[in-house]
Amino acid sequence: MSSPTYSGLISSEEALEREKSAFILDKAILRAICEEGPLSLEDIRVQTLPLEAAIGVKIDLPTIQEIINKYIKQGLIWENK
Repeated sequence: MSSPTYSGLISSEEALEREKSAFILDKAILRAICEEGPLSLEDIRVQTLPLEAAIGVKIDLPTIQEIINKYIKQGLIWENK
């Protein structure tokens, strides 16, 4: 069974405008999905690796999944199964 991928429902410009006050990790995940989607959870993890040093926190898959779930609930992205 393959992993789900995630796609944006709005443009990356709209997403970033809406998320001006979001944390840098949240913005990076939303931007990646809206610009480059569909992306798997593992693809998103690879793209967020450079942020670990910048924010000083290990970014794990559960953290990424939590952010993705938030954006799904807000109608900004959707899960391709």
